[in-house]
This record gives sequence, C-alpha cells and structure tokens, in this order.
Amino acid sequence: MVMFLRSLLFCSLAGSALGFGIPHDPTHLADVASHGAMTVAGAAGKFANTYKDSLVEHPLLTKMATGGLLASAGDAIAQSRTEDPYDKPRALSFMAFDMCYRALQHVAFPIIVHQCHGQFLGPLVTQLPTDYAAAMEQTLVSQLG
Repeated sequence: MVMFLRSLLFCSLAGSALGFGIPHDPTHLADVASHGAMTVAGAAGKFANTYKDSLVEHPLLTKMATGGLLASAGDAIAQSRTEDPYDKPRALSFMAFDMCYRALQHVAFPIIVHQCHGQFLGPLVTQLPTDYAAAMEQTLVSQLG
C-alpha cells in the first residue's frame, strides 16, 4: 500500500511539473480534509474535471501519466502479495512500458477508427448494425494488429 501511495504522489508531482494542473503541494489534501472545505464527492468531481481538462490540453502526456500510474499501482499491488522485497526496476519497467504503449495507442487509435467502419465484418454479420461491426473491427485490429 505504501508503494501505491508513493506512486500516486510521484505521478501527481510529475503531472504538476508537466503542467497538468494537478496540485503538487502534499499538504493540500490534508488542508482540504481538515478544514472540511470539500466533501469527498466534491473533491472527486474537482479531480475528474481537472483530469478531463488535462486530457483536452495535454492528451498524450495525460494518457502516459495515467498509464504509468495505473501500471505502477497494479505492480505494487502484485508485489505486495509476495514475501520478496519490492523490486523497483520491475516497477519502473512496468511504468515505462505502459507509458510507451499509451503513446503508441494515442497515435494508432485515430487511424484504426478512421479505417474501420464495419466494411469488412458488416457483410459477414448482417444481423448486426454497422456500428457494432465497426466496433468489432476496431477491437480486432487494435488487439491483433
């Protein structure tokens, strides 16, 4: 759990340094909680709005930071299930791979969506609407490439 929180703090600090608009002052959340200035729902809503704004302003960097955070958190959880000491190089490799993969997806997905409109699977599955055939094509191409 400690490693997850460290990963969360790291990504928050990195996001702030990259200009994502995420508060980088570690006391900020404590101040909010202790003064009761925001409810949990209000804080979640504010975070969601900040995240959406970041996706609009910095889509690639936001996707990469999100991927890095999720990969780090997932690996921290997986590593916490073993008796072995925390493997930092492993965690960093998961983070780096996921960040690179998100960059690839950022470039590839618009091309896939533009090219796959159901024209290949549509004639094979005539019972389904074209939108479904397009979604199936896009999924197959993105997963099997």
